[in-house]
This record gives sequence, C-alpha cells and structure tokens, in this order.
Amino acid sequence: MLLAANLTQAQTVDYPVNVARNSSQRSVTLTWDKSIDPSVVAYKVYYSYPGSTLKVLSLSNVNTIKVSSLTRNKTYTFYVTALTATQESVPSNSIMYATF
Repeated sequence: MLLAANLTQAQTVDYPVNVARNSSQRSVTLTWDKSIDPSVVAYKVYYSYPGSTLKVLSLSNVNTIKVSSLTRNKTYTFYVTALTATQESVPSNSIMYATF
C-alpha cells in the first residue's frame, strides 16, 4: 500500500464503511459513510486495474467522488482509507467496476 512519507498504517483509525458505487457507461460515483472518529481529517481513494500499479485518485474530506472518462473494457478496483494527522486506516471493502 502506498503511504505518504509521514503517515503510518494503523488499525486504530476507523476505516470507511459501506463503500458503494453508482455507475453509468464510463463513469462511476463512489460514496461511503463518514467516519465517526473525530480525529479523521480526510479520505484517500485508491484505484487500479489489471496490469497497472496502485494509484491515488483523490485526497479530500468529502465522502463521495465521481470518476469520469474511464477507459473502455477495463475492470477497475477502488477502495478508500481514512486519514488522521499521523495515521492511515486499513482499506475499506473494495469496489470493482467493469467498463464496456
């Protein structure tokens, strides 16, 4: 897993739950429940597809993201982590989306 240089992964940070998707032909909207942990300051969204390396898609404090202009005929995998000032949670459940 990719981590920012000054962050450590810890299971003490609540990870995002109920990650879900709503999709159309070449876009997907991901949503998740905000953490009840008051120390969570942001969420990091990761994605990959077969043959690619894991990439960070977004880092923000909102619990939704729309991903557009996805490449045709690829299966994308997304997951979310929660961040505090010093730690990153374990990954959420992963969401897969196949474009056509």
